[in-house]
Amino acid sequence: MSANKHPDNISERRVCSNCVGEAFLRTEIVSEGENKRCSYCKNMGKTITIDHLADRIEAAVSQHFERTSTEPSDFEHLMLSDRESNYDWERHGEPVKDVISNLAEIDESITSDVQSVLESRYDDFEMAKMGEECEYDSESYYEEASVSISLLQSQWRSFEESLKTETRFFSPYAEETLSSIFDGLTEHKTWKGRRVVVDVGPSTAAWTCLRRGG
Repeated sequence: MSANKHPDNISERRVCSNCVGEAFLRTEIVSEGENKRCSYCKNMGKTITIDHLADRIEAAVSQHFERTSTEPSDFEHLMLSDRESNYDWERHGEPVKDVISNLAEIDESITSDVQSVLESRYDDFEMAKMGEECEYDSESYYEEASVSISLLQSQWRSFEESLKTETRFFSPYAEETLSSIFDGLTEHKTWKGRRVVVDVGPSTAAWTCLRRGG
């Protein structure tokens, strides 16, 4: 099924900035939206389609969350099989609708429509026949993705060793390692679109905030 089509035209419903609580999304709707009637509060104002809102939420979820397993892990199976254990398995994470709602700060009806559109994008007939869960399935659960730093730690240890044993000021490995960590850092942004590096110094907003103790 096309990502831009959905039964009953749910994807074409419009949501206004007043129906979205998350500050970055609200600002985006105000700056990029069209003046049309909101499908939810029925008021006229700057709006975007549910399809557009689903795009933004999908991007945030894919970067910062992961779908949890529908089955216990091997260790959890062992715990369950231990007759002396009181362990009771529950699926990790939160229901997908809660994740969507909390991310965008939207009500139940909008959340349901966004989830429905996202589920349709990943719907797979063969998986459904086998009872397999797809991404954004109404019964799916998600949790914040853990950030693995093992590779970075390994690179940094090698970097330190190269500085001790190789040419300190003209080390190609050291240059490569530093580039892999810091190149493009000033362009990186959070899922809300905020820069991860900000200018701090006289005449900047951050400096004024620091001087005020904020």
